[in-house]
Amino acid sequence: MYGVEEVNAKCGFCRYSQRPVLYGIELVNEPQARYVPLDTLKDYYRKAYKIVRKYNANTYVVMSELLWDDPSNLVDLGKEFKNAIIDLHYYNAFGSTFANMNIQQNIDFIYNERRQEIERLNKNSNGLLTFVGMYDVTTPHHIH
Repeated sequence: MYGVEEVNAKCGFCRYSQRPVLYGIELVNEPQARYVPLDTLKDYYRKAYKIVRKYNANTYVVMSELLWDDPSNLVDLGKEFKNAIIDLHYYNAFGSTFANMNIQQNIDFIYNERRQEIERLNKNSNGLLTFVGMYDVTTPHHIH
């Protein structure tokens, strides 16, 4: 993972920070639990958040969940951040849970299980918003 200052220099956030079309910025895409310790990710988010706020007090700061971990691990950052979002990426194509589900079973899982998780995150978010930035559905059956 790049250092926060290096990311700012590479993406040039400060150049675009006052443009009215800038609604938000995602700090990192899909950090994975097996490679990035949670404390390291939170420290990165805190530093990056401060840099974003140095240039724009109101744009949304989007934090990708730590993939393959519990997204509620980030909700304590809601106490420190304003206008911040947890970006959820749901991949039903991976893992044995979904391997033999048909399309309707995938939809039911999303509607029941994922919805409950999002409701739980919203309820305990400390002000963070939740956003499903990616999802997929897999099925062993072909659609014609």
